[in-house]
Amino acid sequence: KQGGKCGLCGRDKPGGKGKWHIDHKGGTVRGVFNQCKADSVRGMLCHRCNVSLGHYEKLIQRVGKENIMRYLKE
Repeated sequence: KQGGKCGLCGRDKPGGKGKWHIDHKGGTVRGVFNQCKADSVRGMLCHRCNVSLGHYEKLIQRVGKENIMRYLKE
């Protein structure tokens, strides 16, 4: 579906340890890949985007998207 590229940046190499990351809605499902449902998968990400998105999602939970956007506009 993504043409062998990262769903966010479009990079064609996964980086990290050379493996693509499966991005799940609502976070990752570590250690239980066989139990995840296909509709919970958002896409495949390179290492850099996977780590960055994880930090961003946690930041949104902690301070809120509005505060992030306000800060970036200042």
